[in-house]
Formats: sequence, structure tokens, C-alpha cells
Amino acid sequence: LSLRGDWRGTSQDPARLGSLALPQTGGTTTSSGGGVMATVSSHFGAAILNEFRGYLQTSKNDGAGFSDLPQGRVQVASLLPDGSTGVTTLVFGGSTGFPSRSRGSSFEGSNELSWLPGRGAHRIKLGASFLTERSHDFVGSNLLGTFSYNSLADLESGRAASFRRTLGITERQADNLRWGFYAGDVWMVTRPFQLTYGVRLEGSKFG
Repeated sequence: LSLRGDWRGTSQDPARLGSLALPQTGGTTTSSGGGVMATVSSHFGAAILNEFRGYLQTSKNDGAGFSDLPQGRVQVASLLPDGSTGVTTLVFGGSTGFPSRSRGSSFEGSNELSWLPGRGAHRIKLGASFLTERSHDFVGSNLLGTFSYNSLADLESGRAASFRRTLGITERQADNLRWGFYAGDVWMVTRPFQLTYGVRLEGSKFG
């Protein structure tokens, strides 16, 4: 019997903050996940071997903005030292990329039964594998709207050139199921020559 566990985690503060944006337009992101794997190897006499392996894992990601406000974007024209004019966009208000969250889980299992008849020149195998995955994602994209201004003067007077907002929530859920069965033989013809052959049946389903 063999058991193994793992865990991971990350945190970023601030996140999604542009170089020409005020600090409150950013947010924080966190992610974590882990899994447990078990392997069981057993034998019945000297000729029959069985190995089972299972792995379960989960993951989690979250993101939240510093401010629950619409975002503002304003174009600013500046006279550069060489006499040319440069135009850039400054950002203030809230973030268009928050909130966000995702959840995921999966389980993978396999089992293989082997039989070594006679003097062990053949190893006849029967096996099966199973994998299921599930994920749920929510991505906030401009849920509170964005005001765009063509100049600082327009911003000061409250004349927005446009306002855009996403009314629908982008939410995705996915399921994945895969399985397989196989039968084969590992034939040790001679010491330097080994032949492996068999059949395999596979299937999958997506939701």
C-alpha cells in the first residue's frame, strides 16, 4: 500500500494592475488545490498479481477587486520632448476583470490483473481505467460598465464618449468522462526479444 498527498497554493496582491492605472483598479487573486493518490499492489500465490491506483484532486481559484465601481478610461495627449504628440489612456475606478472564481475536481482510477502461467514466459493482463473531470468557472467581464472619455476636459465636465457594460454573466460548467478496457499478453520469446500484443476498447463522454 502506497499513499501520497500534495497541496499547492498561491496568492497575488495586487493583481491585474496596469502601469497607467490607479491602485484601486486592481484586486487580489488566490488559488489552491491538492490531491491524494493511493496504490495497492497485491499477489495471490506466485502467478497472479493485481495493482490498483486511484488519484483524487481538487482546485480552487478566486479573484476579487479592490473597488466595486465602474471603470473609467480617459485619453490624454502629451507633448513629447522631440516635439511630437503622444496619446495614452489612463485608467481609474474599478476593475473589469473581477470578480472571478473557478472550481475543479477530477478522479482517475485504474486496475490491472496479471497472470504468469508456467515458467513466466507469458504475462497475460486484464485492465480497466476510468477518468472523470468536472469544472465550474465564473469570469466577470465588465459587469459594472466602463466609461470612456476623449480628454481630461471631457472627464471634468462629465461628457463620456461611450459607456459599455456586460449584462450577462459568463458562467461555464463542463464534465468529462473517459474509460477504457484492455486485454493483452507480454510474451518473452527470448531473453533479448519481447512481444506485446492485445486489444483495447475506449469511450468518452462530454457534458
